[in-house]
Amino acid sequence: MGVSCSIKLSGASTLIFDSAEGENMQNLKLKLVTTQQYEEHDNVDEMIIDGVVAERNGSSYITFKQVDPHYNVTINNLVKIKNGIVSIKRSGALESTMIFDVEKPYATHYETPYGKLNIYVTTHEIESEISEKDVNLKIKYEMMMQGKKISDNIYCIERVK
Repeated sequence: MGVSCSIKLSGASTLIFDSAEGENMQNLKLKLVTTQQYEEHDNVDEMIIDGVVAERNGSSYITFKQVDPHYNVTINNLVKIKNGIVSIKRSGALESTMIFDVEKPYATHYETPYGKLNIYVTTHEIESEISEKDVNLKIKYEMMMQGKKISDNIYCIERVK
C-alpha cells in the first residue's frame, strides 16, 4: 500500500497513556496531517505527536493528545482500526466519534467550540498499515451537513522515521 502523507512538519504534543497488561504496545513519534478542501479554500494542519500504538483483540489502536491549532485546546484521540473500519474518538475539550467505512456512510455529532454539529460522513478510501515496523493510516472522506457538502477531507497518520 502506498500511504503517503509527507508534508512539512510543525507543532508538537505530549501523550500520557496507561498500558494494559498483555498488550503489544509501542511509544512512537507520529506525524498527523489533516486536510480539509472547502469550496473556496483548503486548510492543512500538520503536527508531530507522541503516540502509542497497540494491538489488542484483533484491533490496532493509536492514541495521542493534540493541541488544536485553531482553538488552542487539548484533545485526546483514540483511533481504532479493525476489519477495514476506522473509528476516531476525540475527548477532552472537544468530543466526537467518527466512523469511517467505505461500505456505508455514518451520521455523527461533531463538537466544536461553538456547539455540536450533526455531520454525515461518506468514506471514499481507507489505507492502513499498522505493524511493529511502520504506522501508516490514510482516510479520504467527505462531510455533509443539512444535505450540503461541507468539505472533502484527508486524515493521515504516519510514523516519523
